This record gives sequence, structure tokens and C-alpha cells, in this order.
Amino acid sequence: MLRTFVVAFMLLFGGFLDFQLLRPAVTRPADDFAQFYFVSQLVSQGKTAQIYTREAYQPLLAAVNHGDYREVPFYYFNRPAFAALLYWPYSFLTYKEGSRVFVALNFLLWGLMIWKLPVWLEQSGLVRVWMISLFPLGYSVAVGQDTLAITLLLAYAMCVLIHRNETAAGVLLGLCLIKPHLLVFMPFVLWIEGKHRALTSFLATGALLAGLSLALVGIDGIEQWIDLLRAPTTDFRPEVMGTIRALGLQFGGPVAWAAGVIALGAGVFGFLRGSYGDRLSIALLLALLLSPHAYWADYASLAIVALTTRNPIIRYTILIPWVYFLPLPMWPMVLCSIGFLILFALDSLPKRSQVPTGKAFSWKLTRLA
Repeated sequence: MLRTFVVAFMLLFGGFLDFQLLRPAVTRPADDFAQFYFVSQLVSQGKTAQIYTREAYQPLLAAVNHGDYREVPFYYFNRPAFAALLYWPYSFLTYKEGSRVFVALNFLLWGLMIWKLPVWLEQSGLVRVWMISLFPLGYSVAVGQDTLAITLLLAYAMCVLIHRNETAAGVLLGLCLIKPHLLVFMPFVLWIEGKHRALTSFLATGALLAGLSLALVGIDGIEQWIDLLRAPTTDFRPEVMGTIRALGLQFGGPVAWAAGVIALGAGVFGFLRGSYGDRLSIALLLALLLSPHAYWADYASLAIVALTTRNPIIRYTILIPWVYFLPLPMWPMVLCSIGFLILFALDSLPKRSQVPTGKAFSWKLTRLA
């Protein structure tokens, strides 16, 4: 009876929270979709080499005639150049139509994640109720981000395909390099787990995609991309991000250094001694914390952490929808993530074996003798 009540309450509560979060995306184009639409236009016009040239976006911005985007600087494409080709189909749609299709596809991916992630990670179906109100997933839909697709590919590659076909898993993982900062520690997971074929195919896929990106935009384009990553148009309000760098901007350098040392120390300790699931989770958490750029949408990968961990504190701190009431700045989530790394390290410590009372007493007598 109690479980039925909790499930029903979470379904209704989660639906209410999601409605409040997603309502703006229904009435107006999602904020972050602009960059994907504009890059699709440049690709369709044969101007792929100019996707990091700021001047190329001004005519596109004027043609959209959407006043809000004259104030919000989210319309420059900041993914690796190879990813621009993936958004080309949106060039056949108007801006509003493309945004609606993008949001609808994200809804489908969200549903697919709720359906499949517990199956892939061998969890109870009841966890789906909590995933309905997992803030980073809903936020990704609301702002028009592509992190749900990346999280799904990452979960399938590292939790399912890796045990069937390592080479294919590495290739699929390489496609997630649309956001390379989220995968910076994945090679260490593959290496320490002895998944050498997966590691080789992942690095080879990354090299091929890097070569394709270079061919598309050239050296000058790569330099412009790096410049855009450091500009306020991409590095928007870094003090509210979910990174240790943001802790430094909020509370000062000493706090950031202390947090970084604790996170890295606990992460390395847990990584060396933990299980495969622990190592995957630690790699995802460290990538978020040590990245120069991570917003709530990037934290969609916490769904994998929540469903792979054996620690209930970590799981339900992620799944309980407290974040809806404290979305920005993200420093509370940063502190929680550092706490998760500490818990992973503590969980990796060898457990003291339970010795029967009689044997323990005789052992003590032997030591006293």
C-alpha cells in the first residue's frame, strides 16, 4: 500500500514539475536549438568551412526574425565540426518547425531512456518513476540540448555492447565525442578493464572524426572554434556551472583547489579499487567536475551513475527531485558530486569479515598467549 502511494505521488509530482519546466519550450523555440538550426543552414548553403565564423551567423539571425535571440548569445555552433553534418536535415524546416521537431525527438529520447536504461543496467522497473522527474533529463528537453542522445549512446556502448562486441562499442562511444569533455576519462576505464579492442576502436574513431573536422574547417576553423569555446557566447555565466572551476568563481581559489584535490584523490582511489560500474560512474563524475564547461544538460549522465551504483545514498540523492527547487547556481550539485566520489572511495575499502564469536574469542586468546 505504501509503495503504491509513493509511486502514484511521484508520478503526479514528477508530471507537475516537468510541466512547469517544459511549458516555455512549447510556446517558443528552445534556447539552445538556435545553434543547431543555424549550422544546418550553413551546411546546406555549402558554407561548412564558416561554421565558426561569427559574421556568417548575422544574416541567419536576421532571417529568423526572432527578437529574443538578438539578446541571448546562444546561436554560435560550439560542437566539433563533424557534428555539424548531423544537423543538416533541419535546414529543410523553418526555425519554429525545426525547434518543435527537435523538442519532440528529445521527448522520444527521454521516453526511450526511461524505458531502456533500467533494462540495460539491470534495475527494477520502479526506478522509471524517479526518472520522470530527473531534472537534467527534463532540462535537456526544455532548452533544446543534444545530451539525451549522447547519454543513451554512452549507456548502450559501455553497459551493453561492450560485453558483446568491443570493437562496435568503441566505435559507438566515439560518436559521443560530439561533447568530448564528457568522455575525457573513458579511455582509462577501457584500459584498466582490459577492453583493449574497445579502446583501440574508440581512439581510431576519434582520430577519424578529428580528421574529418579538420578537413571541413581547416586549421583556421579549428582556431576559431577554440576561440568560440572561450568566448562569453559559449562560456556563458561560468560561475553558475556545475564545475570545480565555478566553485572558485563563487567562493575563491582556495575552495576550488581543496575541492579539486579531494575530488581527484577520492576519484582515483575509488577508480583503482572499485568495480566496473564504479569506475564508469567515477569517470563520468570527474569529467563533469573537472571540465571547464558543464551545465545541467551535461549532468544527464548522472542517470547512468544513479542506475549503476550500489550505494542508495548516491542513487536517491540523484533521483529525488530536489534540484527543481534550486536549479542555479549549481554549486550544491558540485558538492554532492564530490560527496559521491568520497562514497565510492569508502565503498571500495575492503569490508571487515564477520567472524563467529567463538572463533573471534579463540583468536584473541591466541594473540594474548
